[in-house]
Amino acid sequence: MTKFYYIMKPDLIDAATAFAVEDYLLTLPIFDNSRCFLAWRTPPTVMIGRYQNPWGEVHFDQLEKNDVELIRRQTGGGTIFTDPGSIQFSFISSRKHRGSDAKQENINFKRFLEPVMTALNELGYPVEMDKRNDLLLEGAKFCGNAQYLINNKVLHHGSLLYDSDLDLMFKLLQPPSYKLESKGIKSVRQRVMNLSDYAGVRPVNNNLFFNKFAVAAINKAADDGNELEAFHLSEADKKNIRDIRHQKYKSYKWNYSNSSSCTIKNEIRADAGRVTSYICIDEGRIESIHLEGDFFCQNSEQLAQVIDRYVGSMYDPTTMRDLITNLDENKLLFRIDKNHLFDLFFPEQAAQQT
Repeated sequence: MTKFYYIMKPDLIDAATAFAVEDYLLTLPIFDNSRCFLAWRTPPTVMIGRYQNPWGEVHFDQLEKNDVELIRRQTGGGTIFTDPGSIQFSFISSRKHRGSDAKQENINFKRFLEPVMTALNELGYPVEMDKRNDLLLEGAKFCGNAQYLINNKVLHHGSLLYDSDLDLMFKLLQPPSYKLESKGIKSVRQRVMNLSDYAGVRPVNNNLFFNKFAVAAINKAADDGNELEAFHLSEADKKNIRDIRHQKYKSYKWNYSNSSSCTIKNEIRADAGRVTSYICIDEGRIESIHLEGDFFCQNSEQLAQVIDRYVGSMYDPTTMRDLITNLDENKLLFRIDKNHLFDLFFPEQAAQQT
């Protein structure tokens, strides 16, 4: 009898740990011929797709202000927001799901979403799948999905909004006001909703819905004749998972340096003239900063020295604030004050400085 394993984590875990668990499970021979379903929840987190550039997706000042972690998934797709009001679910399976002699499948969303949709239907939600493999209710998206293929296995990710903080999500995921020139894959913005807002089903607390959904999905995903069994991690398993978490998912290299090179362009107009900034970023670090326009510089040599000091630094809010402070204290740009500099280098925080 084939076993169908499951892992349910109703308590909050950080996404780096959850992704490390998935990476580790994908290496285990046991899942060459069996399947596993995982359900978990995170603190407020922004997850970017495998091939995305974070600077084209996220407002970094809002990440810092709201203490929200950014992490890159193994799977492709767009940027999502997760929090205790949402549910993350995963399937790990052999690509030969119809028997050992079956042909290996490429990406196939329907295979994993059909049992999830059936489970939600039985819970009272008349959901449907659109052409982008998202799940919709009353025409609004509440669940995005992504997949990753490695050797003979497939990892399916789903993120379901039940009672998520949509106001915070919109603040974090609004497209930046600056112009970004990049080859990274950009997210497609859609109308979204929480399942708890659906009038046809009485809402319950997040913990109760988590358990109801996970149990229903497990029962629907397990084929007739499969033996259900909770998957338990040994101490050796947990050590391997901690290593993956630290070395991969908590690293700056994975989350930022894997981004394609890009140039952030922004322009301001002040009484003293127009200034356009070009910040070139490669592998998450500042490659160059270039200013042009009809402005006046108090000391061109010192300006070049100050800017060069930041080449090679990580591109993040701390670095940009430090650059702005240095330029302002040295009064290098004639009649360009600190507010103008925030508009030029860090427009998402400009309003907070006044």
